[in-house]
Amino acid sequence: MGYMINLELINSLPGFEEDLVKVLKIAKRRAKISRIAFVGGIIRDQLIKNFHNLPSSKYKDIDLIVEGSANKLGEEIQSIIGTEKVAISKTNKILNTVQLKIGEINIDIASARIETYEYPGGNPKIIQSSIEEDLKRRDFSINAIALDISQNSLIDPFNGIDDIKLRTLKFLHPNSVKDDPSRVIRAARYASRLNFNLDKESIKQIELALNLWPWELQKIEQMNIRLPGFSTRIKMELDILFTNEPWYLALKRLQEWKALPLLDQKIQNDAKLTRNLRWAFRIGINPLIILVGAAKVPLSLASRLQLQDKEKCLLSQAMAIKDFMISINALTKNNSWLPSQWCLKIEAQNWDPQAVAIAICLGIPCWKYLFRWWSKWRFIKSKITGQDLINEGWDPGPQIGDEIKKLRMIELQKLDKI
Repeated sequence: MGYMINLELINSLPGFEEDLVKVLKIAKRRAKISRIAFVGGIIRDQLIKNFHNLPSSKYKDIDLIVEGSANKLGEEIQSIIGTEKVAISKTNKILNTVQLKIGEINIDIASARIETYEYPGGNPKIIQSSIEEDLKRRDFSINAIALDISQNSLIDPFNGIDDIKLRTLKFLHPNSVKDDPSRVIRAARYASRLNFNLDKESIKQIELALNLWPWELQKIEQMNIRLPGFSTRIKMELDILFTNEPWYLALKRLQEWKALPLLDQKIQNDAKLTRNLRWAFRIGINPLIILVGAAKVPLSLASRLQLQDKEKCLLSQAMAIKDFMISINALTKNNSWLPSQWCLKIEAQNWDPQAVAIAICLGIPCWKYLFRWWSKWRFIKSKITGQDLINEGWDPGPQIGDEIKKLRMIELQKLDKI
């Protein structure tokens, strides 16, 4: 093929003094592994840097694919380097995968496999395979490039190298999105981070798959089949998007591809989506809750994406706050309410401040007053404490609490005059 990968760069890993390729070759022989190849980001990113004259960088995450037992290879690597330096942090006997932690490096090892899907979004059935067959199950052509360590040769059955040159992102096969719709979110992540464009056929595939998807999902639900794997993958992709990616660019692409009905049609059409999510980052709210809050039926989507019970409770209260503030907004007089009046109205509801913050991020009516309460007004206290009143001769009891509230209101009323 004529393209080479700099193995010295792969060996130059932070916190790792061994010759990784040499260790892998010894472990390969001991574990009776037929072939080992580097695959995924470490190969893709180095090719991108080579073709587009970008500076090289060191890698902390490495993916390996093997023809044989990944678990056995992991054990042999640990035996060669030493248990004090290598930790086996995670194993999956069903998929035959293992994750090693060596210093600052994560090494994911997977046995080559074929995956088949009984129904859209379901969990795959696993069959062991060759490296070339395994590459067929990858998401994009640029991620389906492997480096055989014995031959130091690239395996590129889907012309991913040409797509890297052209900065093009392509799904591997016509059923990529139908088999696993979470790949749409992954496409937006890669396209935004790498500054690649999704090719026209892939965009068309998204459209066709999502036109089918709600009907297929309905049939699956009628068969009483749950899709925990699908929900988990979607949530995982969204968590990664908001944690490690230029999320605003990714969401813009998803809207351009008309892909967000995967979550909810209302989210697809939400012109304020970016604004709301920026507020989430600004005031420290999980952006996924705000994304879900933009749905037509937020709690339904929250359940589908397996949000935590506490998050669902906060979201439910935020929806109640929204309804309350809509009714308040219908009263034109609220425009002239003073800070003390807003505090009385808001605090009478006993809302959780986090639920108020979610409502603020969702941009509900009168959100600016909610924000002033959340960020400033609620922290204003009486200058006299309960202990001060007891020291002045007050008897302990509820009357002290009532007096403190009156004194706090006096402090709030000072804001009315500003």
